[in-house]
Amino acid sequence: MQFKNERLQKINEEIELDMLKLEELKAHAKNAAEDERLRLEEDIKTLQGHIDATRAMIEEYMEANADTWDHLKDAIEHAWAKARHAIHEAHAKIAG
Repeated sequence: MQFKNERLQKINEEIELDMLKLEELKAHAKNAAEDERLRLEEDIKTLQGHIDATRAMIEEYMEANADTWDHLKDAIEHAWAKARHAIHEAHAKIAG
């Protein structure tokens, strides 16, 4: 159980760090040319959806019994890896 909670805490910490990157993307979008702004806003919406989905899975785990961990662990890890990769790619584009 301790590993489960430690891993979820680590994912939550990563989410908070990547939310900062998402905020940078939002700030960049506000100052971008219209075509880039529209593209970035769509990307931001998608990225926020990934984060929200990961948080929902974590919440589901927290409300579920211990027997569901193995099933949810893989789903949470996959969702977060996908979200994190997408956020880092989008952030790298504006960081140049």
